Parts: sequence; structure tokens; C-alpha cells
Amino acid sequence: MPKMNASPRAGKMETADLEARVERLELEAREYEARSRVLEARVRLEKLKAEHGAKPKRKIGPA
Repeated sequence: MPKMNASPRAGKMETADLEARVERLELEAREYEARSRVLEARVRLEKLKAEHGAKPKRKIGPA
């Protein structure tokens, strides 16, 4: 089946679209990895607090 966009200009536009999509996906992947690392660190912190019997945060004001 022949390509619908046979002109060189259409090919350049398609390439630009794909490059933009790749950049967007790479950014999303980095953001996802960062969120994942933050969540893992929070879990480790909570485990350490539980192991070492961390005191709950002090409440300010009337009990």
C-alpha cells in the first residue's frame, strides 16, 4: 500500500512531529522516575521511623 504522505515536505513535518513526541515522552519518563524515587524514599523513611520508634510530631495548641 503506498504512503499517503509522499511529498518530502510532509515527511519533514512527520519527522518534526515524531521528534516532538519523543521529547514529550522522554520528559514524562523523567517525571515518572522522579516521582517514583520520591515515593520510594518516603517509604524508606517511614520504615526507618517505625524501626527506631520515632516519636510522633508534637501537636501545638490545646490537647
